[in-house]
Amino acid sequence: MDNSKLRLVKIEYDMSVDELDLLLYRRMSEEDKRWAAILSIQNPNESIIDENEMVHDIILVDFDIQDRIDKMLNELDITFRMTDVSDSYHRSPSVFSTILLSTIETYLKENIDIDNVLDRIKEVGLPNITVFEKKFLDISYGSSTENS
Repeated sequence: MDNSKLRLVKIEYDMSVDELDLLLYRRMSEEDKRWAAILSIQNPNESIIDENEMVHDIILVDFDIQDRIDKMLNELDITFRMTDVSDSYHRSPSVFSTILLSTIETYLKENIDIDNVLDRIKEVGLPNITVFEKKFLDISYGSSTENS
């Protein structure tokens, strides 16, 4: 995954979790099922069922993975809305569960390298690095990039 292109996306489905599970089980190829299972293990994510039993997923991805999810769901004829919620993660992290926040932090610590972040700062400037690179600096070095 390209850590310089990370984004947190929310995928909202217009169906209940049971309906979604049934459609996915029936329509996904074995290869897509394996890919989705690996993705859910490797990438911080959370599935949420709201008060109306409607489901949405939140997952940390890069552009390529987001495109693959989008393409797969469209090919499966699943109705969904995908929204980048990275800014909400940066500005209002309290809207996300502590479990999701913790798994994102762990992912950042284990997968982002300071040398790559410094190269990105040199390339695009501190204000233009991703919110996840900023978070990595905050949790790893205690720097405050809040206003950047």
